[in-house]
Amino acid sequence: MVNKAIVGILVLIVLTSLGVGVLIGTQLGGGDATAVPDTDASDGSATGGGGDATTSTATASNETATAVESTETATATATPVQTTVPAREFDSEAIEREVLATINEKRTERELETFRNDTTTWQRLQTMVRSHSQAMAQERSVTFSAGGNSSSDRYENAGLYGRCQYQDPETGDIIRPSNSFQAIGSTVAGQPYQEDGQRRFNGNESQVATTLVENWFDSSTYRPSLINRGVELLAVGVTVTDDGTVYAATAICE
Repeated sequence: MVNKAIVGILVLIVLTSLGVGVLIGTQLGGGDATAVPDTDASDGSATGGGGDATTSTATASNETATAVESTETATATATPVQTTVPAREFDSEAIEREVLATINEKRTERELETFRNDTTTWQRLQTMVRSHSQAMAQERSVTFSAGGNSSSDRYENAGLYGRCQYQDPETGDIIRPSNSFQAIGSTVAGQPYQEDGQRRFNGNESQVATTLVENWFDSSTYRPSLINRGVELLAVGVTVTDDGTVYAATAICE
């Protein structure tokens, strides 16, 4: 009995030892196989690294967007630089041609016949009106009486007083040369200037001509002679001074 009891105790000890060993072995060897994935580490691999890439992309995108916005802003706010043009580079005869062409455009818009400039009378008229613009430039004044002559005096001296009178198409009255036969004015060529509270700049002959004609057509004093239905000829005289001031005059004739 004693031996059997001893044997039983030994068997129990061996089985217990084997059980403990298996448990320890399971914990030591199988722990890696059954370990719960580290959620933080998993997130870090799936989105953490990707998060860095996303952040970098977003930063790069923001920098690009900022650069684009800066470029767009710079483009939108950039103002063309106006440079001065020496007065000597303006061709007064080219301005005269541009003035006549612009006036004729406005007459066409009103269904009026365009002014002619192909007769000997027109040539005499232009010589007269060029002298007028030169006189205004010398006196630095826009006036009908430049050089001490009125408009009627000017026509008389040029031998055009009788030739340029016309019959009013509406009243039938004979209209003789006077200040109403002319338009006069001035502007600035190649230099920024202020007009009606606005900064303006005429950089070439066409712009000078447009400014002159627009001012005349805005004037109830000068517009009538330019849209006159009773005459066929209009001559233009322009003088550009050394400082870029432009003096201009027109004259009509039947």
